[in-house]
Amino acid sequence: MELFHKMISGFLGIPERQISSTLHLLGEGATIPFISRYRKEATGGLDEVQIEQIKEQHDKLCDIAKRKETILGTITEQGKLTAELEKRINDTWNPTELEDIYLPYKPKRKTRAEVARQKGLEPLATILLLQRENNLSAKAASFVKGEVKDVEDALKGARDIIAEQVNEDERARNAVRNQFGRQAEITAKLVKGKEEEAAKYRDYFDFSEPLKRCTSHRLLAIRRAESEGLLKVSINPDDEACIERLERQFVRGNNECSRQVGEAASKLRKMIEAYQIEAISIGNGTASRETEDFINSQSFDRQIPVFVVSEQGASIYSASKIARDEFPDYDVTVRGAVSIGRRLMDPLAELVKIDPKSIGVGQYQHDVDQTKLKKALDQTVENCVNLVGVNLNTASSHLLTYISGLGPQLAQNIVNYRAENGAFGSRKELMKVPRMGAKAFEQCAGFLRIPGAKNPLDHTAVHPESYHIVEQMAKDLKCTIDELIADKELRRKINISDYITPTVGLPTLQDILQELDKPGRDPRKAIKVFEFDKNVRTIADLREGMILPGIVGNITNFGAFVDIGIKENGLVHLSQLAERFISDPTEVVSIHQHVMVRVMNVDYDRKRIQLSMIGVPQD
Repeated sequence: MELFHKMISGFLGIPERQISSTLHLLGEGATIPFISRYRKEATGGLDEVQIEQIKEQHDKLCDIAKRKETILGTITEQGKLTAELEKRINDTWNPTELEDIYLPYKPKRKTRAEVARQKGLEPLATILLLQRENNLSAKAASFVKGEVKDVEDALKGARDIIAEQVNEDERARNAVRNQFGRQAEITAKLVKGKEEEAAKYRDYFDFSEPLKRCTSHRLLAIRRAESEGLLKVSINPDDEACIERLERQFVRGNNECSRQVGEAASKLRKMIEAYQIEAISIGNGTASRETEDFINSQSFDRQIPVFVVSEQGASIYSASKIARDEFPDYDVTVRGAVSIGRRLMDPLAELVKIDPKSIGVGQYQHDVDQTKLKKALDQTVENCVNLVGVNLNTASSHLLTYISGLGPQLAQNIVNYRAENGAFGSRKELMKVPRMGAKAFEQCAGFLRIPGAKNPLDHTAVHPESYHIVEQMAKDLKCTIDELIADKELRRKINISDYITPTVGLPTLQDILQELDKPGRDPRKAIKVFEFDKNVRTIADLREGMILPGIVGNITNFGAFVDIGIKENGLVHLSQLAERFISDPTEVVSIHQHVMVRVMNVDYDRKRIQLSMIGVPQD
């Protein structure tokens, strides 16, 4: 709908033409990674974030439109749809406002107000609201009949009807919402007898502050403690202020592991020699520092770098159906070890097998809307996988599932075809995979790489639909495609404007040249060897002023948590990340970044460590 395009353009500040083209591509079944990479001319160069925002806004508007149809149908059936009411419903695109309009007409369960209506007390409620009756007792007495016992019963029923009407009144609901936004206070109290169990929430045992000043991390911590039954929490506005506003409207006149190394060192050396081990990966869990020291104390025939990697989610993977299908003859400990090794070899291919929530990066992620969280995480994983691309001849079916245009069935069909026919020799061969149609091929081909393919372009992000452009460039320069990729000087001779056509613009051509410059490039940086301070093993070894190496493990709105090689992570508060003012920690740090930090304060009892990066030289 053109109206939707205009509205989305207004929301996002993106021209309507780009909105329309993007929605058209999405409607044809194109995926976000495909559109952002290979349809830049059509979208005006929108990135995946902008495209996702367009899709999200369009989906919201479509949902609202469907809701309007339901609401209009329900009110019409009641015989209460007036021209003015229909116009108000059609004109609003705010879901809260829409539900407020609908509330008085929404089919209800048997409420006290409904019971009162059935007793015939609605006229009395109307009389009370009008506030013009001078002899109320006499008027109420006229309603004492049937199930209405006496005057007080009649007035009570009328008040129930009025309470429901006030609750459903738009102006009243907005007035109270505004009061919550401006003056509501959040209060938390310790549940009696839960002192020890709730020790980590000590800051909130007797807590109260204006809701608008309560930071997201505090709010989520309080909510988690509440869900665990440790705190009683309430959010209330200023009751008197709310009542005053409503009165103005309605009244006229709120564990270390043992070292069992024995025959182990010898076995380790034999394995390194037999399998030509190039590096060793150690999970960063219990006894990781001791294991690293043991390996570094051994003598091998060559230098073997040791890397400590995050093992978050490894236990989840080792017990999963994916792990059982991959290693049906091994137990969970072996599967977990394999996962730790793979995380060093190809972290992205391994981590996609785990629910993103189990990786543990996120601010109180288990306390927010899980449906929205899953949608956001899945889209982020999809964007990451497609940005990097995957090796068509080694990728697991689970990894392939995240590729643009492929679902679980097509991904499994690719793996089955590979098992039966051997490695793919070209992207074209994908068309032999059962159920691989032209549309699915269009969406996925550019993200699938084939190292050593006969056509070198099959190991690049150049889409097959653009191969003819590169072939023409090579022909014009009187060279082969291999020579064109290998010779930077040849590529410098290309006049990019010579290849612009009505369907191929500058963005696509620039992407092609960039890919030819580094075919099959991996956007991730080379891994660095990292060592924690050997003198720090437990929190008891920490002293104020120490300068230590660490790895950023988690980032929140209020700062970054840094692994300094002990069980407890330290916090670098937002104010201690840099000498300059910053509003977002990601301006300074990123996940898994190696940093140097200074110990500011250590609370040994509560096991809390305050760190700083201010004035500490970074590599």
